[in-house]
Amino acid sequence: MRSTAAGPAQTIGFLLIPGFALMSYASAIEPLRAANLFAGRPLYRWVHITHKDRIVASSCGAAVPSTAKVGDDLALDLLLVCAGGDPVHFSHRPTFAWLRKLAQRGMRIGGVSGGPFILARAGIMGGHRMTIHWEHAKAFAEEFPDLLL
Repeated sequence: MRSTAAGPAQTIGFLLIPGFALMSYASAIEPLRAANLFAGRPLYRWVHITHKDRIVASSCGAAVPSTAKVGDDLALDLLLVCAGGDPVHFSHRPTFAWLRKLAQRGMRIGGVSGGPFILARAGIMGGHRMTIHWEHAKAFAEEFPDLLL
């Protein structure tokens, strides 16, 4: 990430896949909020992104409103794909195309919990080492035997 010592706040996009793991999402966003608090100024800002509905339900049913949609032209420093539940069944071609487009532009993209499954489906994980939640590891290895899990 670029230095935030004197520069503007970094913008982190959270692409929330329905059924995303709330604990994993919170573990990613809460340190950003705390860093802003401790710094006394905004080091980070975030935007919630969805592929369809403006409200995305987590695996426990907690709802998070989103302000952006897949395909929007967003000025992001980092995109994190948050998935959980059963990312094996997520199949939304416009999302995969958008992720490929961002990757081709050099966007830094990561996955949280089951997020790497979505990134692999988009075809952008070749040559990258990754981790995934243990619940999804077997299905991931079966579908993507050539990727470095």
